[in-house]
Amino acid sequence: MVDIVSGEVLATLKEQGPITAVALTQLERSTVLIAGSGCGGIKVWDFPSGESLHCLAQGGKEKCAVTSVSAGSNGRLVTVSNKMASIWDLNSGHHLYNLTDCTDVTCLHVADEGRLLVTGSEDHRVRVWDLETPPISQTTKVLGKNVGAVSVSPCGGYCAVGGEGGTVVVCELDTLQPVQRLEEEGGGSGSINHIVVLRDARTVVTAAEDGLLRMWDGEEGKCIQVFG
Repeated sequence: MVDIVSGEVLATLKEQGPITAVALTQLERSTVLIAGSGCGGIKVWDFPSGESLHCLAQGGKEKCAVTSVSAGSNGRLVTVSNKMASIWDLNSGHHLYNLTDCTDVTCLHVADEGRLLVTGSEDHRVRVWDLETPPISQTTKVLGKNVGAVSVSPCGGYCAVGGEGGTVVVCELDTLQPVQRLEEEGGGSGSINHIVVLRDARTVVTAAEDGLLRMWDGEEGKCIQVFG
């Protein structure tokens, strides 16, 4: 853990195997740091004390790498391992259920304080799940290609979807209708690996396969700054 302002290392936390996914989540009474490992383990620490709270164990003999983690303030944690999304209770550390209707999940984002989940898949689809009533509430093909990253705006009104080809599509979350496309002329950035949506999708930051971070004007659809 590092202080962003000073650059000072605050603490070093260890997990078995390489760390493959992390999330920092504000719960009702505390903040927790969640890490998934290449060995299939999921560790939960109190932040910033570093106190170990839970070690979550996947079922089955084969332990596959955890590729994505995201959680809401209500304590709902969602993890992806072997392309399957699993739902956990962060407060108790118990596994609740798997999303068996979709078995090729590549990325996810928990939104609306833990009540909604957005997933991207290898079948080119984006799905919005109501975690209080698990059936899918929305599903559509936004990119027409493998989805590698999804992110929901802080206001909860928009989501951004990226993947193969370097294109990012900003959609209304309620309908999954596209409102803007973010792409460089001529392409060349490679697949989108990570997205962060700021404010009401007016600013979007993407990380691409070419090793560069790009900041976009979400309203104009233009790249305004490149880092790297």
